[in-house]
Amino acid sequence: MDITHEGALGAGSALSVKVWLDVSPARTGEIASTVVAPDGTSIEAVLVPSSHFEIEGHDRTTFILETAQTTVSLPPFHLKVVRGHEASGETPCLIVVFFAEQRACGKIARIVEFDSSSGTTVNPPAKLVIPPPDAPRADLVVTIVADPPGSSRQFVCLVSSPHLEKYRTPQRGPWSPGDDTSRIVAGFMDRFTSVQTPSEMLTDELRGAGKQLFTASPKNFQQAFWDLIDANAPFSTIAIVSEEAFFPWELMVPRRIVGKTWQERNPLGVEFGIGRWTDRDLISPAWSIELVDSFVVAPRYSGAARLASAEQEAEMVLAAYGGRRVDPATFGEFRKELLAQSRSLIHFVCHGESSAVDQTIRLEDSSITTTTLLGISNLAAVIAEKRPLVFLNACEIGRLKPALVGVRGFASAFIELGAAAVIAPLWSVDDGIAHQVARAFYEAVKNDPSKPFSLIMSQIRDKAYTEAKDTFAAYCFFGDPLASIARPAQL
Repeated sequence: MDITHEGALGAGSALSVKVWLDVSPARTGEIASTVVAPDGTSIEAVLVPSSHFEIEGHDRTTFILETAQTTVSLPPFHLKVVRGHEASGETPCLIVVFFAEQRACGKIARIVEFDSSSGTTVNPPAKLVIPPPDAPRADLVVTIVADPPGSSRQFVCLVSSPHLEKYRTPQRGPWSPGDDTSRIVAGFMDRFTSVQTPSEMLTDELRGAGKQLFTASPKNFQQAFWDLIDANAPFSTIAIVSEEAFFPWELMVPRRIVGKTWQERNPLGVEFGIGRWTDRDLISPAWSIELVDSFVVAPRYSGAARLASAEQEAEMVLAAYGGRRVDPATFGEFRKELLAQSRSLIHFVCHGESSAVDQTIRLEDSSITTTTLLGISNLAAVIAEKRPLVFLNACEIGRLKPALVGVRGFASAFIELGAAAVIAPLWSVDDGIAHQVARAFYEAVKNDPSKPFSLIMSQIRDKAYTEAKDTFAAYCFFGDPLASIARPAQL
């Protein structure tokens, strides 16, 4: 990305932004990801400037990516500086997000220093094979971009849908939650996660927190949601690709005032199949996943730590998807088995804990943290061979706190290592019900291989509200909402 202007850059200045794709690595001052696509893929590039700039002319452009080309140059974007850095106290930046069939497939970002200096770090490029043009699309696609890069309290939200003309191309809007999102979510969930809250009150607290979460969600997302509802459009799946890791979209309870009456719907994660994906490069997840073999981590705890259903669950997974169990479940054996062969399914049934610093899974001789997992040499290369589904059925994996779903959580760690999808609870769960969740999921996959994982999880999540058992609502699906083990049909 090149930025050109005349004279000192300040309020009132006009500037041009030139963006291109080539085979060179990101330059100093750029944050970029590499896009790999089949010949003839149509790519849409959308400019997302910080509030310091006003776009003059087009804010997006479309081009056909030919892999034989070594350079693709986009028409320049033109902007005007409407306020300086000192006036806003925010970091000025320019971001271009790339979309293929409305799916985020990469970005390039640059912080604009009005004094021409730069302190931006450069991330190593990532790669993506974009799905073919006939790949199914979610009914509502939400892309959350940190503005500026790395921010945890200011974002841009882009929404699109194949069903309404207004949203055929991503529409952007600001999202300023007002504080670090981890603290906001912890505040909304405070009563629900409190040990002083009676068990019979938990689902009511969960629904109340869901209403607050929806109110705090991006306004253009809320508008797109109600536009689809009011148009009676086909609407069963929501894809969320985000640089924001903490907001539990599945728990949001949509509501609005119609006339003088509140109109309320079921929680998003009950009414819709939601696939959430946290990625700093804004690259969408895989939509087709194979489950042909497995790797089961089920420590044999003793005494009060024993999990009553662990043996049954381990046997169930191994019977359905032949593979290996880590036995004994010590760290040395875990590391050896994980590195020995790539597997398409990694299933954990264990104890876990969460703190403000890290997440922990208890083995038989020790514990592993997300830091330990990311530190295992060559693990990413092994996992990338089959891009597995990871099912973290970890009882006591921790109440809903920042470390649980943030950048240090196991879900994010496995995504970073190359997993295609992750299923994990957002708070500590009941052992018996956790086993029911695993059994229900795998039975549903067996009975209907074409059914998206996200819709299976939405049916499971519904039991939290109909049976007043909050564990059913705890599980989040990280992945494409249309991902299944068979080529999914358009819903």
